[in-house]
Amino acid sequence: MKIYRSVFFVLIALGSYCSTVRADSVQARAADELVDSIGVNTHFGYTDRPYAKRYDDVAARLGELGVRHIRDGVDNRAAVANRVRALHEKFGIGALQIVGPRVDSRQPWMGKLDPAKIDGVLATIKTLYGEANEAIEGPNEYDNTHKNAAPRADDADWPATLKTYTQALYEKVKADPVLKDRSVIGPSMAHAANAPKVADLSAFISFGNFHPYPGGWNPARQLDDYNLPKTRQMTGQRTLWATETGYQNAMAKPPGGHNPAPEGVAGKYGPRLVAEYLRHGIARAYFYELLDQDVKPADPEANFGLLRNDLTEKPIFSALKAMIALLKDPGAPFQPGRLDYSLAPMTADLHQLLLQKRDGRFYVLLWNETPCYDAVKRTEIAVAPLKITVKISQDVKRVTTYLPSGHGTTVVESFDHPAAIAVDLSDELLIVEITRGAGR
Repeated sequence: MKIYRSVFFVLIALGSYCSTVRADSVQARAADELVDSIGVNTHFGYTDRPYAKRYDDVAARLGELGVRHIRDGVDNRAAVANRVRALHEKFGIGALQIVGPRVDSRQPWMGKLDPAKIDGVLATIKTLYGEANEAIEGPNEYDNTHKNAAPRADDADWPATLKTYTQALYEKVKADPVLKDRSVIGPSMAHAANAPKVADLSAFISFGNFHPYPGGWNPARQLDDYNLPKTRQMTGQRTLWATETGYQNAMAKPPGGHNPAPEGVAGKYGPRLVAEYLRHGIARAYFYELLDQDVKPADPEANFGLLRNDLTEKPIFSALKAMIALLKDPGAPFQPGRLDYSLAPMTADLHQLLLQKRDGRFYVLLWNETPCYDAVKRTEIAVAPLKITVKISQDVKRVTTYLPSGHGTTVVESFDHPAAIAVDLSDELLIVEITRGAGR
C-alpha cells in the first residue's frame, strides 16, 4: 500500500481566522542540544565486518553523518582502539564504552559479572582509548546476559549482583584521578519489565539507561505507559540515555518477536524518534547500529544499520544526516529565548518541539505521532494529514520549511513576512525555520 503524503504551505494574511488563535510564549531549547542527543552504536572490534575491513570508508560515513557520539565495547587490541581514537582525532567523536566483564566463559558477553575485572577494563580505557572515551556504561542487558555462563552456573540472583557491581563500578571511576569526571551510565535492561526487580541505582549512576526499541512502530509507542515508568523504578529521577534504540529492516524474518520496518518507514520514523525522545527529556539516543552486519534478509541482528552492508545509505541515514545539518549549532552554551506562536487545532497526535540557534533563528519541529506502518500485519498505513495553522505573533522576516526525511536539506517553501502558515502535516517530521525581524 502506498503511503499518501501531502505537505504544502500557504501564506495566510492577518484576519479574523488567525485572530481567533491564541499565541503562547514558548521557551525554546538550544538547537544543538538535539544534535548532541544523537549517537550510534558501532562494533569496531568485529574484524570480519566492514567496521574493520573497510574502516576508512566507515569512518568517512560517520563523519558525513555528523554524529558526535558512538557506543562500543572496550577492546584490548591496540588496532581496535586505534580506530576509535582516530575517529576522535579526526571528527571529535567521543565513545561511550560498556564496562561489564564476566567470569570466564565461552561467550565473554554472557554469564555472571566479575567485579574483580573492573580495574583491568578501566586501565585499558586509560591506556588505549584516552580522551576518545567520553563516558562509561554499566553492563549491557544483564537481565538476559546473566545466563549461559558455561562452564559455570547462571547467576540466579542477578538483580543483587547487578546492584553490587554498579556501585563498585561507580566508586572505582569516581576514585580514579584520570576518569573521575566521566559520566557513569547505568546498566540497561533487555526488557523494561525487569527493571523493577533491581534496586534503585540512582546513587551510583550519573544517568539512567534503557533500550526502548519501538519494534517497528512509531517512536512514542510504549514510552509513557511501559518503558519510562518501568525504568524509573531502577533509575529514580536520573536523566535517561537510551543507549540502544532504532529499527531493523529484516523483512524476510518470520512473524513474531522483534518486528521489522521497511527502510522507507524507518526513514520517516528516525527524525521523529530523535525529537520525541528529547521532548521526553531523554538526553541521548544511540541508534543501533551504524551499518548492517551482514546480508541476511531474515536475520534481525544483521539489519539494524543506518547503512547497508555495502555502506550505501538507507533513508534513515539520509534523514538523520539532513536533520543534523539543518540544526547543528556548536559553540559556547547560551540561553535560548521565547517565541510567541500557536498551533491550531491541537490534537493528541500533534507533537512539537521548539529550538533556537545562537543567531536567533527559531525552529519549530512538528510531527504527527501516529503509526504509518502496522508492524504486526506488515502493511503501510495511509496517514490522514493534520491540517494545522501555525500563527506567529511576533514580527517575522521569513519562514522556511524543510522535510529532512523526504527532501533532505532542500527548502520546501519559503515565505517573507508571514503572519501564519497552514500545513498539511502527514507522517514526516517538519522543520519550520523562523527568522525574526521587522514586519512589513
